[in-house]
Amino acid sequence: MENWKAIDRQVTEELWAKDRQRYFKECLKIQDEHGHVVPLELNKNQRQVQEKIDAQKKAGVPVRIIILKGRKAGTSTLGEAELFHAVRFHPADALVVAHDVATTEYLFSITQRFYANLDKADQLALEASNRRELHFSRRADGREGGRILIATAGTKTAGRGFTPLYLHCSEPPYYENAEEVMLALLNSVPSTPESMVILEGTANMAGGWFYEQYWKAKRGASAFEAIFVCWKDLEKYALRVPDPDRFHLI
Repeated sequence: MENWKAIDRQVTEELWAKDRQRYFKECLKIQDEHGHVVPLELNKNQRQVQEKIDAQKKAGVPVRIIILKGRKAGTSTLGEAELFHAVRFHPADALVVAHDVATTEYLFSITQRFYANLDKADQLALEASNRRELHFSRRADGREGGRILIATAGTKTAGRGFTPLYLHCSEPPYYENAEEVMLALLNSVPSTPESMVILEGTANMAGGWFYEQYWKAKRGASAFEAIFVCWKDLEKYALRVPDPDRFHLI
């Protein structure tokens, strides 16, 4: 019986490693807009982004995604989930960066919630857990456990000293010294197939580093894949009209 449990566990682990969406739904919990802790089931916008990530992984190239989004589309949550899965199954350092302290801490709380709500059997041992990092202990096979760290893009030195394999930058359009900060961050990530960089932000005028990089990717002149996440694709931004017969599609 114990052997069968071990085999079943191994098969489950292999399925979770290969199928991220399955892992998200079966293992990761988020807090929804009503304050309820629920499984992470991807919405339309999140699936749109994950499909692009899947395509790059299948092509064997480094994952490089830049997302122009509407508010509350769920791409920040997806970015955290992608990093959490990556560190869990392919241990390395991951870095989360946002434009201010409050947002950085909020994003990190998503990751902390992922860990806190895992089944006890799935909670890997921790070397450290605090407001700045989640550091997993060395694995049984001798590999380093990996870390998820946070930084705020408030200075020119944000992210310096880190060598992450996985990087999630939220709201680069609002970074101070964006060009210098992003140059340092992107240069710190190796261009290997297993590496991942997810940049996602809302529009902030026509100009600046993020604007230029998004349109560069849109033209196909960049390693990044440009994704436009439209607010109209989310049902929560639609209201039922009281008398639909009064309205006509043009």
